[in-house]
Amino acid sequence: MPPFGDAHCHHFDGAFDLDALTQTYFHDGIFYAMDPCNSRQSAERIKARVNLPTGIDVKFANGGLTGENSHPIPLLEGVGRGYYSYPVQIEHRAELLHYRRRENDAYFILNTKADLDQKWAQILAGKPGLIKVFLCHSEDNAQRGKRPGYGEGIAPELLPEVVKRAHRAGLRVAAHADSATDYRIALAAGVDLMAHLCGYTMEPEDPLESYRLTPDDAALTAKRHVGVIPTACLSGDLDAGANKIRARNNQIRNLKLLKEAGVRFGLGVDTYGVDSLQEALYLNGTGVWSNLEMLKMWCEDTPHMIFPERKIGSLQDGYEASLIVLNKNPLEDFRNVQTVRLRFKQGVLLTVPKEGTGK
Repeated sequence: MPPFGDAHCHHFDGAFDLDALTQTYFHDGIFYAMDPCNSRQSAERIKARVNLPTGIDVKFANGGLTGENSHPIPLLEGVGRGYYSYPVQIEHRAELLHYRRRENDAYFILNTKADLDQKWAQILAGKPGLIKVFLCHSEDNAQRGKRPGYGEGIAPELLPEVVKRAHRAGLRVAAHADSATDYRIALAAGVDLMAHLCGYTMEPEDPLESYRLTPDDAALTAKRHVGVIPTACLSGDLDAGANKIRARNNQIRNLKLLKEAGVRFGLGVDTYGVDSLQEALYLNGTGVWSNLEMLKMWCEDTPHMIFPERKIGSLQDGYEASLIVLNKNPLEDFRNVQTVRLRFKQGVLLTVPKEGTGK
């Protein structure tokens, strides 16, 4: 069958763990990855080790567009300060918001149209594979702006202009959308990809309606051919209890709504150190898709979502000579996707450890 893809990860943009992570992905039959918010400088340093027959194929955004003192600045700056875990990064949020070592590299701050005018040429100079924008509870944008680092994101009114300029440059736009309002703003602006499905995380006090899509939302998503990367397994980080249950139930509701409308999905995990196998198993557990639908989504739709310009995701004449062989039939039991035996990438037989590394 065709190899798998990971349409939302934050790997492969630097030498740290590059070999181990590549082996993990290859072990699980994943040849294609997309990093929608990475350090341009770090990616440049290892470009000779990716996107070749013996390396992972990666599409980089080379920086995300966000607002002043906003997500994901504390996360991106935290690594540079030695704060690797999310709780520690949040604990040091105030410090990290003033530590701008990765500004105009891993992220660009756009508060006004003047900022966009000033920085757009610099953004394009990084030769991004796509443009990533952050919308973080736009319905509460003003209030969140008063609490720096809580994720107010880009000013929503800037998004249509960003999309227009990106499309003029031949680039797709992926939107980080936390809430249903974010989702609708991104949809109205004309984005091409949803980097999350709203509701992957929620606070117990949040009203459920903030994360519920409507049939009209789903119909417009399908009509505009917007791809959705749910990153649904992130809800596994929520504390066990009623809130975690309602988050999962809401995910299933939204996923069914989008599926019934004919929306296409891509698999991505958005968690360092693991790959989209985790998302595949989580989504399969929701019961929304059959085993065959899950497989096609992972090995056909996801690679196409990452590299729409390439002939991948199918075993037919004229396509790249990449495939994986499984020991057991995943149509009978989807967990058999974990029995990859052979891997050919662009005609090259890959050799990987029996147990993946880097996990």
